[in-house]
Amino acid sequence: MQKIHVMQLVLREVQKRGNNGADVARELNLPYATVMGMLKRPTLQVQRLIELSESFKYNFFREIAELLPYQDPIMKLDNSKYEDEIASLKEKLKIAEIENAILKETLKTLASAR
Repeated sequence: MQKIHVMQLVLREVQKRGNNGADVARELNLPYATVMGMLKRPTLQVQRLIELSESFKYNFFREIAELLPYQDPIMKLDNSKYEDEIASLKEKLKIAEIENAILKETLKTLASAR
């Protein structure tokens, strides 16, 4: 697998936006020295990458994911926590359908009685 250089992705976006270290420091509300040190390192903490993604309105994680040769995870939905609510709603629906049928019959009876 090829090595993914996260900081190159970040620096590319900084340059694309025409920003510099001071601009990034302001946006992240960090000291300039902290940002300059961060931009010089080859790695980056996940939380910082989240903050940069939010600041730049750019999803670095999606770009990184597209570089990975692995399949997407299969999402399994866990509906067990909704089973009680589903059962309750089905019961309410049955009751509403019965009430609706009774109201229709009542209206037919009243209309024919005129």
